[in-house]
Amino acid sequence: GVTPGNEVLNHYEEGTFVPTLLDDDQDASESQGYDEALGFYTRIGNTVHINFSLTVNSFGTLTTSQSILLGGLPFTSANVTGNRHAMAVGTGYSIAVTSGESMTIYMNPNKALLSINLWDTAAGTTPMTLAELSSNAAIYVSGSYKV
Repeated sequence: GVTPGNEVLNHYEEGTFVPTLLDDDQDASESQGYDEALGFYTRIGNTVHINFSLTVNSFGTLTTSQSILLGGLPFTSANVTGNRHAMAVGTGYSIAVTSGESMTIYMNPNKALLSINLWDTAAGTTPMTLAELSSNAAIYVSGSYKV
């Protein structure tokens, strides 16, 4: 059997956040526009569960040749080696990629933002650019990460 530890649940919190589309500059004030940008989170102890929907209507002054990042997350991930977390992309549309390519979303240690890649080569993933997302795209994402 499993022996429970001596830890006590020391944090429970629920709330909302606004997911923000970013480029490599990570500037949330580049006039990005959204039809919908709403996220929900539940933090239990050191784990944050998130889900959000993001429907873009304008990139503003974001650089479309740069990588896509998603900011606005409610907490920074723990700064621990190997603390990487994959998110599930439930669905999406108006995404300008080749049929058969898959969008992947992940978080690295000590970050409060997500990176988006494409599983587009036999060798693995490459960073997805804003041009591959398109300016009227929508994605629905859920996952969890350690803080």
